[in-house]
Amino acid sequence: MERKIYNLNSGTIEIYSYLPDQFEQMKYRREQLELIPYSQRVLVEKEPVWWFTNIKDVVYSCPAFSLRKGETPGTKIRESMKNNELLRRYHRGDYMECPAFDRISSDGREVFYLDPEDGTNKRIQLTGGLYIQYLIYNGMFTDENLDTDLSRFARMFKISPEPISVITEDELNRNLNSGLVTGDHDQIMEFVDASSKVYRKIR
Repeated sequence: MERKIYNLNSGTIEIYSYLPDQFEQMKYRREQLELIPYSQRVLVEKEPVWWFTNIKDVVYSCPAFSLRKGETPGTKIRESMKNNELLRRYHRGDYMECPAFDRISSDGREVFYLDPEDGTNKRIQLTGGLYIQYLIYNGMFTDENLDTDLSRFARMFKISPEPISVITEDELNRNLNSGLVTGDHDQIMEFVDASSKVYRKIR
């Protein structure tokens, strides 16, 4: 999949292609996963917390569901092997286009996690850095988590040295008015502006 990042330059929208550097991406995922306690790298989605729930096993809770440690003293070997395989595949980059979430738990903790969409109730917990990597990887430039120093991520993405295409804002408006391009002008420009900020941080 060709990824595109935009830079607004004096009324001109420069369009660049960018690709993830697989080696640097994997290296960063390995480093960041080490920051998460082993028992919490894989989480299990279960029913909401009740009075009899072992709170020590709960990493995230809300009225709808809870996320609990995927590794506890009672975890069976077969489940541990499944957890390790899930992490191995994530480290390899298999789940980078699956849904990821930034949630605030009932006790005020911020939790990032990814749903591998593998038909189970297992989730992969992410650090804030892994969530940022995910956002840039998927071109989700308007997320407020990207409003920070992104210099660490510059080496993880290869941006084309020259724009692959250039369009003026006037040309964009003409295309929108003609129906050739669909969308709302203000929303498009908001996205381009957010993309520009990311572009300048990781260029």
